[in-house]
Amino acid sequence: MRYALVTFNFTRFKIVYLFSLFGLVACQQVIYRNDTYGILESPQFPSPYPDNVDITWVLTAPPGYQMKLYFTHFEIEDSYDTDLGGECVYDYVKIDTQKRNITCCGTLNPGPITRQIVSRDNLMTVKFVSDYSNEDPRPLGFRAHYVIDDKDECAEMEYAARYTTQDWDEVIYCNHHCINVPGSYYCTCRPGFNLHANQHTCTAICQNQFLTEDSGLVTSPDYPDQYSKLTDCDWQIQVRDGLSLNITFDTNFDIEDHFNYTDCPYDYLKITYSGQETVHCGQNISFAGVWTDLNTRSLRLNFHTDYSIEKSGFKLTYETIRIRCLNRPTLEHGVVNFPSSNPFSEFEDEVSFQCNTGYELNGENVITCQSDGSWSSQPPTCTIKSCGSPVRLESVSNSRILNHQNLAFTYGDEATVECNEWYKAIPGSAMTWRCSDARSWVPVGSHSAVPVCKPECGQRNNATRRLLGGHISGGAVAGRNQWPWMVFLNFGTDSNIVGSSSCGASLISSRYIMTAAHCVTIEQQFAAPNTPRQPHHVHAWVGVHDRREDYNHDTHASFRNLTISRVIRHPRFNPNTWEYDVALLELDEPVVMNNVTRPICMPESIADFDRIRPNVTGEIIGWGKHSTTHPSYILLHGTTTIVSNAQCLGRLHSLGRTYSHIGQIASWFRLTGNMFCAGSVYRSTSYTCKGTQVARLCYKVTAENITSKALFLSAFHRLCVAGH
Repeated sequence: MRYALVTFNFTRFKIVYLFSLFGLVACQQVIYRNDTYGILESPQFPSPYPDNVDITWVLTAPPGYQMKLYFTHFEIEDSYDTDLGGECVYDYVKIDTQKRNITCCGTLNPGPITRQIVSRDNLMTVKFVSDYSNEDPRPLGFRAHYVIDDKDECAEMEYAARYTTQDWDEVIYCNHHCINVPGSYYCTCRPGFNLHANQHTCTAICQNQFLTEDSGLVTSPDYPDQYSKLTDCDWQIQVRDGLSLNITFDTNFDIEDHFNYTDCPYDYLKITYSGQETVHCGQNISFAGVWTDLNTRSLRLNFHTDYSIEKSGFKLTYETIRIRCLNRPTLEHGVVNFPSSNPFSEFEDEVSFQCNTGYELNGENVITCQSDGSWSSQPPTCTIKSCGSPVRLESVSNSRILNHQNLAFTYGDEATVECNEWYKAIPGSAMTWRCSDARSWVPVGSHSAVPVCKPECGQRNNATRRLLGGHISGGAVAGRNQWPWMVFLNFGTDSNIVGSSSCGASLISSRYIMTAAHCVTIEQQFAAPNTPRQPHHVHAWVGVHDRREDYNHDTHASFRNLTISRVIRHPRFNPNTWEYDVALLELDEPVVMNNVTRPICMPESIADFDRIRPNVTGEIIGWGKHSTTHPSYILLHGTTTIVSNAQCLGRLHSLGRTYSHIGQIASWFRLTGNMFCAGSVYRSTSYTCKGTQVARLCYKVTAENITSKALFLSAFHRLCVAGH
């Protein structure tokens, strides 16, 4: 069979006929309606409708409105055929509301016929179809009424918000107030809220809240009711200088969280203070909701919510206490003085510091707890005081400081001076000094003088060689270095240890040698009377024993030549009477004492001179001639005895009558109170006057002590004192 399609267009409807080449098959008709209200009827109503009807009504309302449709009469052939799809497969009315399709037939459809049918938006279509036949009595068809009506968007949104189960968190609705207006609606908010940019959600006005009171309250919007969506609140609490915040949360704390996350991805409360930041959600708050000792005057709260679930939120109260300086200062080697017994310091508290004795404070001695919980400055430190190197002690000649390399020269250190070997400190010397709190070295003990190490005098050595059994020139050969103060002098342009122009002398200190004044006076045949020798013509030798042997074997370390810088004769020396026949030789540098070179002691008191009395024995030492022409090359020593001046003079004159050369001396010689006489019987084995040398007479202070003191220069080459 072949068909032809014919279309007829009219002003408000369109009719489409489908023809068979052999006859009419069906008629399709589309009718458009956009008026405010109207009636829809089946063809020929209220008479039975014809066969082969296909009519569609397109109902359109202005935007923001909807179509309402209800039936006052409905009678359509009822049908059911499983092969064709079930109910209403022959004749039917089909309604499309843009949210569902409704197909109706028969006379008792309880759904759309018994109540209004409402379109989802501003469009609805109604289609009526009949097939090619109907049985008698033929159905009458239907009558329906439509009207344009304002949509109740508010109710729709509320319904969607309540009953949507899928993608519920994407439903948009007015969460405060919804106002319907013709063709539209709008949302409004309660006081204290603003409408979000989405024009539906009311968000709290809670931005940039600044709180400065000493106490206060902060809550989430609408607490304890549900807080608003899409809200970002922030509160800045800043109280007065010197105060610190304590905050407490109400136990009803409930902010949306997520069981799979711990970082609060949806809603949260952020707390920021003193460089710390914490984020909270759920139903638990840290520290059981009581936050104390925050030690800050400034705290910031940020409350954020998203679009989905709302909870009751939070309630926070805050109070203030005086801010605390939590870093409690300490002071090593010192004392910290706190204003109270509290284990903490508060704003404006002052703390003072004091170092222990011997330590000095570096930094402020008083610091103050400031309003921001910090101290006004760093706590000071105590450093041990330094006295510096003990220069005066280090400069003590012929000494050393014990354990010097391990001394720090700080408070409490003790520097002990020890004289070198063959030296001793003079009485009154403080040998130990302590670094004091005043940064100075102070003596320890009863003495206070800086030590002076003087050579030990009068300490002779034991004989290092066996003494000869015989006597030479009235004396025995001394042991090498037995008499360490003995000095050999030779005179002339050259130093010569074996020279014949010589004298004996004694080392009396590190800088001076004592000898006879006539030794350092030029002989009258070579110069004017009483002319002193020049220092460079006087040569001193120490450590000499056997001059000839020492000269021939100069590898001996014991003897050495000293340089004279000045010759000092007694100013009252008389070469004619031998009065004040004493002189000093000043050395150009100090002599370092050792085991072979040391001084003899000099008389120190009247008591020493009182010992010069008859019958006192002493030692006489020198390189005297054992004949008038043969000097001794070896140091000799012997014992002699002091005699009274009267006995001495009597013996002198007695011998003068026997010996002419003694008689010549006796004729002019005067023995004064400045002289004493000692010796042995003339020409005896203890005879002391056979030489041209000056010898030393020394005596022991006590029997137990070997310390010797020099008393006199004797055995002048021109005088043999009365055979003694």
